[in-house]
Amino acid sequence: MDKNIILDNIFNNDPLGLLDFKPKNSNTRTADERLLSSFQEINDFVTANGKEPEPNMGNISEFQLYSRLKNLRKDEIKTGLLKEHDIHNLLPVLEVNKVSQT
Repeated sequence: MDKNIILDNIFNNDPLGLLDFKPKNSNTRTADERLLSSFQEINDFVTANGKEPEPNMGNISEFQLYSRLKNLRKDEIKTGLLKEHDIHNLLPVLEVNKVSQT
């Protein structure tokens, strides 16, 4: 018997549904989604506390948010991506250099 016929019989005759395959839905977030989520935590902190996170060693969560915000402010690319979500004006305004035409 031909092996292709045997395989066809196996795949077409599966009364228990053992060969049914359903792809998993991925819960993996993109890098941009993770970045936005981490910035949203900072926004939530400012909304709840009325101030930016500070380097408070007595509150590790606040210190982590402070460090995250400090690093975001140094990264122009991330700042540009997050600016539209910056409801508390936490990020620096990026200067656009115009080229003069002479």
